Formats: sequence, structure tokens, C-alpha cells
Amino acid sequence: MADQKSSLRLINKLDNDLVKKICAGEAIHRPLNVVKELIENSLDAGSTMITVTLKDGGLDQIQIQDNGCGINKEDLKIVCDRFTTSKLKSLDDFNSLSTFGFRGEALASIAVAAQVTIISKTADSICAYKAEYVDGHLKNSSAPIVPIAANDGTMIQVDNLFYNMPTRKAALSSENQEYNFVQDLIVRYSLIFSGKCGFIFKKYNENSHVVNTKSSATLFQNIDQIFGKKISSNLLSFDIENEKLEFKIHGYFTKQNISLKQFTFILAINSRLVECETLKKSIKDLYKEFLMTDGHPFVIIWIEINPKNIDVNIHPNKNEVCFLHDDEIISKIIEFIREKLENKLDNDMIKNTSSTNMDISFIRNQTNDKKPIDNENSAGTSKISTLKLKLSDAAKQTNSPSQTIDNYQKSSQTLPVDEKCEDVPVKEIETLPRPASKPKSSNPNRICRIDSTIQRIQSYLQQEVSELGPRRRRRIELTSLDKLMKDLSSTIDLNLVEMLNESIYVGCLDENFLLIQHELDLIMLNMPKLNRELFYQIYLMGFGNFDYFRFKQPLSIRTLLSTYFEVNAPDMDPDVSTATIETMVKTIVCKKEMLDDYFSIRINKDDATIESLPVMIAKYEPNYIYLPEFIHGLATNIDWNHEKECFGTLGQELAKFYSYAPSISNTNDAEFRVWSDLVETQIYPRYKKLLSPTNQLSDGAIYVIANVTELYKVFERC
Repeated sequence: MADQKSSLRLINKLDNDLVKKICAGEAIHRPLNVVKELIENSLDAGSTMITVTLKDGGLDQIQIQDNGCGINKEDLKIVCDRFTTSKLKSLDDFNSLSTFGFRGEALASIAVAAQVTIISKTADSICAYKAEYVDGHLKNSSAPIVPIAANDGTMIQVDNLFYNMPTRKAALSSENQEYNFVQDLIVRYSLIFSGKCGFIFKKYNENSHVVNTKSSATLFQNIDQIFGKKISSNLLSFDIENEKLEFKIHGYFTKQNISLKQFTFILAINSRLVECETLKKSIKDLYKEFLMTDGHPFVIIWIEINPKNIDVNIHPNKNEVCFLHDDEIISKIIEFIREKLENKLDNDMIKNTSSTNMDISFIRNQTNDKKPIDNENSAGTSKISTLKLKLSDAAKQTNSPSQTIDNYQKSSQTLPVDEKCEDVPVKEIETLPRPASKPKSSNPNRICRIDSTIQRIQSYLQQEVSELGPRRRRRIELTSLDKLMKDLSSTIDLNLVEMLNESIYVGCLDENFLLIQHELDLIMLNMPKLNRELFYQIYLMGFGNFDYFRFKQPLSIRTLLSTYFEVNAPDMDPDVSTATIETMVKTIVCKKEMLDDYFSIRINKDDATIESLPVMIAKYEPNYIYLPEFIHGLATNIDWNHEKECFGTLGQELAKFYSYAPSISNTNDAEFRVWSDLVETQIYPRYKKLLSPTNQLSDGAIYVIANVTELYKVFERC
């Protein structure tokens, strides 16, 4: 027993220097932590300009200079001691804490892990004072603090970080990686404190500044400078306030047509730069429903919470905080961002619409100016080159449009823009199927037969459609869907993306063609061709989450297929036709669960009828004359045996069906005005902000038909 007692270790109090090193290692992991702590000290001092300089990624030297209130001479004696702070006196102060620092450990930890020099001057001091610290103590005990010339504010220099902690130093990343960590941090601070504090970030002995923002610069100016115009000009905003739970939220996030290589998520709670993995993951998951594969958004959020509802003292680096009502706050943020993204169209999306009374006959006469868009991407430029094309080549596509473009007065019942742009099912689909134009045929008997068939289709489909209700949004992760996204992204033409994004609406020529303006070019768009790509991309991004509308009277699949064969194969043997139809009906009916679950196409197995179709764009209905063709495509053109091919071919069939232009009589101005309004408020804004056109659109989809300068010369003579 005596031997056992003698082998027991006695509990000893740790040496004070060892305690300091342990605490320093907990708070300071890398140069990033040093810079963060010193920047927050500068902000607490009321600085409006902070300069950060790194040497060898911060391992050799870190220098932070500000124009804040400075440190008093007497305070320099204890400023690097543990638990010395001017920001906290009692535990009750946490209930109203508005500063970044409060523990009094930052400088103490840095001074233990490195050699520190502080030069500081207060506004009421005739000179600045300099002090040097080693192992947390003043270096020169005989003359520890010396006067020196300097501007108001504080300069802190940190040399030889981790010189006394070789294991910690060896575990760090490369100098470039450490430098990038600090750069990312300063970018975040410069955005969070836009309009309050400017930041300069540079390498030692280099004149160029990696970050250089002014204290007077706005958030958009700083984003423009750091991330570029593409981000700053494509941001949506939201504001949330809840007086009962005592919080306010303000934020900006990129539209769904903007995709970054990395997720940029910046969060400030009571102006403190923090991390919130739950919120970050929720936003990241949300954007997966709207962005192409491998795409990421830019998001910056400020949350203001009553200080008594937040605990900032839960993390050594103060990178995380704990706050009350976090579930409600996060769900509100996600709800507001989702609402904006689902609307897809903010008020600014339609702010540049223009109209004109120009006679279309003038355009048809400009035979020398007809040019198609060249879709070849060129390095270092985003301008769209053009090639000459005779108007007669394109005239074959135009169906001799005779309408003029009118800026007609909208009725008082027209919905406001925000309501028009929502991708939610309308309470009642008012637009009824359009009358079809008569097919051409040299056989008079066939003309009569087809004429009768089309009238029967119209009679069969001419019925009200009612809302069945929205689907609950869900996240669908399928490898096959990711592959389809990647296939699509590899064919996107960035020149056309930019052209559509910067374009201005002019007006519809007819149900097939739309005029827009880009810079000085007047451009004609073949809407059915663009719509086919648009609806396919909407299909991929909204996969499994489409709202649906149903026919009040379900439509017989057999009748639709019979109609298809009467029009397209009138000479087929009736027995063969009947057998073929039954096989097709069986093919479609046996896939009813998948068609309903993923595509909102509801099939009644008992009587083989179709009950609903997906809502691809709010207030937009497909041309039902082509429903028999779509049903036939479901039965014959889908690869049901392979998942990727199945989803791809089915998406193409849906896109083709929804892309057909409505059948509008040349004499029915009212129908044309309804269609024009739908194009202006629903379809064109999606060309502009959602569609990522591919290089396949080079085939007769986009034409430059005139130059605004030349048009001005013509009208000037009138």
C-alpha cells in the first residue's frame, strides 16, 4: 500500500508562463486569428481606416495600423496582460455588450506566441509612445515605454509568430495559403463595414493593394470592386423585422442566373463576423434547387439581436455565438430567400422595357442588315460578333408578320409585376386552348377529315382548368440529374447569356417572334426555339417540385392517341392502330407513379385518363392542340430503362410541348395582346435572367436585323 501511495502523482499548480502558452495556443491558431483579433480591436477603437500588411504569409510579420482613439501611455504597461480590458467590468455588461472584445485575452495570447511592438497615440497626447513585448512582458524594464513621432491611432506589429511553438508553426499551411486566409477575412470585414470603415490589405514591400476600400464606399461599390459588376448588379435584397422576438435582418444574395465557383457566405450578428453552419447549410441546400450543378451563390446577411438574447462567450475565437430563437430566425431567412428566388423576377427585371410604333414592314425591307448572332465563344471578349445573312433566308421563318408593335395601355385589372412573376399556380387558369390553324394538304378528303379532327380536339379540350394546389418543396439528389445538368452546362454560350442579360424588351412581332435591343442592335428572337431551351432548363431546376393544375374533366389517353394517328397517319389500318394505341396506353399507365411524383402528370389507371399537367411558368399554358403529340411522345420517345436517359428524354418532350406558340388568328387583336403581355411580363424576363442559352441556338433562333443608328437616320428624314 505504501508503494502504491508513493506512486500517485500529486496535483500541482501549473507555472504561469505555461498557462499563458496553453491559452495562447487555444486562441491563436494561425496568422488569420491574429489579424482578426487586431482588426476587431481597431474597430472597437472607432477606426475608419485599417491597413493590414503581411510578410511571408504573416509568419514573419503582421502589421495592423488604424486611425482609432489610440492607447494611453499608462495602459501600455498592462495592455498585454491577461484579462485586461476596457470593455467589460461586470457579468451584467454582457446584456448590453456592443464591442467585439471583452475577455482581455487577445493581445495577451498574441504577445506570448510572438514578439509584439505597439506604437499608439491618443488625440490629446503631444506624441505617440512605443512599447515592445516578449513572452507577454515588456521587453525593456528600465525604459519600457519611449516617446516617438506618429499619427493618431495605433500600429501593432507582430513578428516571428509561433517562434516558441515549433510544432504549431510546422502544422501551418503554406505562406500563400495563409495569405489567402487573411485576404478572405479582410474582404468580409470590408463588406460588413461598408460605409463605416475602409480597409487596405497588401504584402510587405509591395505598393499594390489586394484590397483597398474607402470608409465612404457603399456595399455595392465594394462588391463591384472586389467581386466585379456581375455580382453587384445581380443582387436581390430582403428585410425582416420581428418586434416580439427582438430581431432585425437585412441581407443580399445573388439571383439564380449568377453562379460562382465557391460559396461566399458572410454573416454578421450585431456587426460581429461569425459563422453559423446551420444557416449556411440551409442556404446552400436551397440554392441547389435553382443553380446548375457545381454552382454557388454570394450571400451577405446582417442580423441585429437584442444583446440580452445572445451569448458571445461560447468560442475561444468568438467565431460562433449562441442566440435565442435561432430556429425561427433561420427559417425566416430561408423563407424570404426562397420566395425571392421562386419569383425570379424582382422589380428591376422589367424596368428597362421599351416600346415603339415602328412599322414592321420597314424591318422586312432592310435586306442588307440581316445578320445572325455568332455563337462562337472568343477568348478575352464577350462581344457578339455577327455574320451577314439575307433577309429572304430568315423570312421563311417569319410567317410574314403583319402586326405593329404597340405600347398599349394595360387595363386596370392587370396584376402588378410582383404578382405576375410568381411561379405559383394561379387560382384559376383563365386562358383557354387556342384555335388551331388548318393543316395544309393537297388531298381535299384529308382536309375535311383533319378539319373535323381538329374541331373535335378543340371541343374536347375547351374546358376550364382549376388549381389542384402547390407541391411541398423538397430536395432531390440524383446522380442522373447532376449529369444532365453538367451536360447542359458544357454547352452554354456565355456570349448569348450576356447579350440576353443586357438586352431591352421592344415588342412581339407575332406569336413566334420577339424583338429586343442589345446595345445598338435590334435583334429578333425565335421564341419557340428559345422556349424549348428555357422550359428544359426550368424542368431540370424544378425537377420533382412542380405545382400542377388539373382538367376538370380528365382527358382520355386513348382518344388523344387516336386523334394523333388520325392527323399523322390517316391511312393506318384500324386494327393496327387500335392495337398500337392499347400498347401505348399500357406503357404510359404503368409509369403513372413516377409521372406524378417527379413531373406532376397525373394518370388515372382505371380509365386511362390524364388529369393534370405541371405548371412550368405561372399563368402560362401550353398549346393544347399539341397534347396528342405530347402523349404520343411519352409512349414512344422515352427511354424508360435507363434513369438519366429517361429523365433527359422526358424533359425534352415536356419542353417541346410547352414551347409551341399559341394559335392566334391574324384578326384577333385581343388574343395577341394577351399573348404579348405574357411574353413581356413572364417569358422575356426569364430569357433575360434565367435562361442560359446553348450553342445550339445558332440555327435560326437569334438574328440581328437592324442597327439603331441606321434606324435613326431613316426616321430622322421622315
